[in-house]
Amino acid sequence: MARANAARDRLTGHDEVGGLLACPEVRRANYAAGVHLRTGHPRTALQEAQAALAQPPHAHGTTAQLHVSTACAHLALGEPDAAIVALQPALDLPQEHRMAPVTSRLRELAAATTGTPLANSRAAYELRGRIDAFCDAAPRHALSPADPVS
Repeated sequence: MARANAARDRLTGHDEVGGLLACPEVRRANYAAGVHLRTGHPRTALQEAQAALAQPPHAHGTTAQLHVSTACAHLALGEPDAAIVALQPALDLPQEHRMAPVTSRLRELAAATTGTPLANSRAAYELRGRIDAFCDAAPRHALSPADPVS
């Protein structure tokens, strides 16, 4: 992460392609939170996600994914009730904003709760139930990044 941040800070000019180093700060924080979660640093992920969520509104998908990252961090820290609270804004998305990247991350989160010491807790059951309801109500026409475009 330090090398990626340093590379971004060294950029000059305009990135015509719009790569990872040229994305808005909120999206960068979303990516960073995901990296911190996958590398075992949930507290840092939580800080990244919460700081990004405190910024002015941004794209629905990015915002939802930041809430998912926040919930994942809380779960990793053994705070399932805080995870439910953190996830609620994403779960409140209207059906038309429930795109595949969000439902995919939510399904990963639900699956991850089954392999933890919290798996049989009331909060974990509630979280999985809310995620299932959200994903079941997502539009079936939502494209995922892997879907072919004609």
